[in-house]
Amino acid sequence: MGQEAVEMMTRVRPDGGGMVGKLKGHWEERGGEELVRWVWKVKGEGVELSAEAQKWLAGAKVDGKVEALDAGPMARRPEAEYTACVELLAAVRAEMAAESPGSRLRELQRPVTILSMLNCKGKKAAMRVVDEVATEVQADVVHLTAAELAHMLGGHLGQNMHWSRGSVSMLGYAAAEMNGRSVSRADADGETEVGIHVTLPPRLRSFLSTKESSSSGVGAYDGRWEELKMMQALESLVGAADLKRGGSQPDRPLLVHVHDFVEISALHDGIIAKLRHIVDRMWQRGRKVVLVGSSGSDINKSGQWRDQLVELGRDGHHIIPFHAAESSFTTILSNQDNLDENLLNITKMLQSMLGPSAKIDFGTTKTHLTSMASEYPLWHNVYDAQWVYHLASLMIGGRTPPLKTFTLEDLRYGMSIMSDRNKQWTAINPAVRPPYFSPLFTPRASMPGFMPSNPEEWSADHMSGQGPSPSSSKDYDQHEKKLLSGLINAKDIHTTFNDIIVPPETKESLIGLTSLSLVRPDAFSYGVLKTERIPGCLLYGPPGTGKTLLAKAVAKESGANMLEVSAASINDMWLGQSEKNVRALFSLARKMAPMVIFLDEADALLGARHNAPGRNAHRETITQFLREWDGLSDMRAFIMVATNRPFDLDEAVLRRLPRKILVDLPLTKERESILRVMLREESLAEDVDLAKLAVETDLYSGSDLKNLCVSAAMEAVREEVRQKEAWKGEEEFVFPEKRILTRAHFDKGMREISASISEDMESLKAIRKFDAQYGDAGRKRRGRKTMGFEVVEEKKGSEGVRVRQVAG
Repeated sequence: MGQEAVEMMTRVRPDGGGMVGKLKGHWEERGGEELVRWVWKVKGEGVELSAEAQKWLAGAKVDGKVEALDAGPMARRPEAEYTACVELLAAVRAEMAAESPGSRLRELQRPVTILSMLNCKGKKAAMRVVDEVATEVQADVVHLTAAELAHMLGGHLGQNMHWSRGSVSMLGYAAAEMNGRSVSRADADGETEVGIHVTLPPRLRSFLSTKESSSSGVGAYDGRWEELKMMQALESLVGAADLKRGGSQPDRPLLVHVHDFVEISALHDGIIAKLRHIVDRMWQRGRKVVLVGSSGSDINKSGQWRDQLVELGRDGHHIIPFHAAESSFTTILSNQDNLDENLLNITKMLQSMLGPSAKIDFGTTKTHLTSMASEYPLWHNVYDAQWVYHLASLMIGGRTPPLKTFTLEDLRYGMSIMSDRNKQWTAINPAVRPPYFSPLFTPRASMPGFMPSNPEEWSADHMSGQGPSPSSSKDYDQHEKKLLSGLINAKDIHTTFNDIIVPPETKESLIGLTSLSLVRPDAFSYGVLKTERIPGCLLYGPPGTGKTLLAKAVAKESGANMLEVSAASINDMWLGQSEKNVRALFSLARKMAPMVIFLDEADALLGARHNAPGRNAHRETITQFLREWDGLSDMRAFIMVATNRPFDLDEAVLRRLPRKILVDLPLTKERESILRVMLREESLAEDVDLAKLAVETDLYSGSDLKNLCVSAAMEAVREEVRQKEAWKGEEEFVFPEKRILTRAHFDKGMREISASISEDMESLKAIRKFDAQYGDAGRKRRGRKTMGFEVVEEKKGSEGVRVRQVAG
């Protein structure tokens, strides 16, 4: 349209009347706003209006035909930016004009318009657009960002960056990493972190996660209290514009602008849900108020950000792509955003460590853009919490006595110490690179192998060598990374079906469900097996009978990775986070297929839904799990659910587990086999009769037998130690090359380790009832048709206590 305007104005300039005629025609055809846009384009391209045209425009403005000829910062934008701004303006005006249902609806959620900045990541560019829209609709604006929400809400909830970090106080850092403004240490050099990946046992993970995942008792009360405090804080932030006006113009339109909307919705969508609730309730009461989101990232580089943006579009939000014109001004805005956020994070870290009494004045933004050390330009990217804490510690404790007042010179002092340290590491290991210069986060191929103890001897010779290939380029979001602690690679699984003593039919069932398609792929190339399959199975039975070992054997035989998941790794105290963890679980399975998902103690996560107070979050979590589960048909993933309490599982979960396999207590012959497997590398004395020991260990589960063997071996070691202490000979006591387990050792072990199953356990009775209703034996019994009374032979011991009785 700009070139067309120039040609037309140039052509009609000699004839002022012709120019006025064209202006009138354009106004009548396209309206006043388009005429304003057109005139600004002409002026911007150096074409002067004739005197007649200027006189007509002045008259038109007085007559009210054309408004805002002198305003219009939006009209001055390049063509691509202008059309996106007009689309956002139209969306805001439409929401302002939409009729509220009043009190007729209890629950409502309007869609949110999201401005996606595709080539700029900071907040200022988006804020300028929203401010221009607010000017057009004469509305107040409240701007919120992830970093600002993190500090304001975090403080309100008792979280800070020093001694109480939480999901809210870390929100700004996490958002910056997701949209690419912050470089994570794992990705600083395109490599994963150097170090040992530690997988915590499920019980330890449960213990460490109790603070975040408690859903009953005091924990549930604390969670509700946190939610109420957050809602109150957000209401205060939304009402800041009215408070600033001092109560005047209470009905003035309001825009609530949330930058980093995409990131917050992925990391902590409970905040977004509360803001939508607050804004929609204001609109329901008659206020003209609109929630507008924005977010910026490089769409070609940030896969997490792009995927979340697409997901928001599927959820019904209105996405407006915005591509900023390339200019030095856009770069300056981005640099200022990074600088402002870094300074905010440094300030909040100092205040967290020293309290509100700390006085901090770093000066103006312009000062920093020209004075910081080249190694740490604070405007290039947002630094992580570890770096900020390092700098704050140097600023506080680097001088005696520790400071409580900080200026730009103190900031320079702390950064100069970091710079000197980085130069030392660069000299020692040339592979260290910005922005963190850490030897712990460099490519493995560049790290020394067996280095001399003296750092001065760490030469280039020690740095050479070929390392493993770079890690997979699949990027995992925050929720997926949390679940990776339960990942067990197929090559690291050493348990096979030969190591597990269970009935042959149990092994055959599991092999048929998982590994048969690998053995006979041709049989799965046609018919019903080509398109349909059983997506999972339930392993149920008394505790300690080998359900977890069976899951590992399945993963080993099928060559699949195994992801062990428990309720502690899924449940979260914050609203909406548990559902995100469930989505992350299945997205991780898609990325790492073939995958066996093993849900241990599944009753804690997938227990029956009911209408008890405070169980809404539990219902939402199960609903999300079932929804994701239904999408398993086209995935190379298999779900194995293990529980000691199958009767507590939700009915919809049981329906999706058509194969229910009982893992029962071992009988005498099976106990003997288990003992032989456990003791195959031990030396047994002649008085040890495993067949007799199997008879005497009635009611022992596989886990009990393992503990018995360990206890006996420990007693043998203790006996050797006692023999050494009692040794009086002249020669030095020599321990035997291999211990020998005697009957006495097992007798001591049986006194220490008793059976964990008793005949009158209520849970065992409930499992037996469940098996009668859902298990294979139950189906067989339901098929029997008899009349009258039947005399049943009374069975004792394991045969009588087992869930499923052995046919006589």
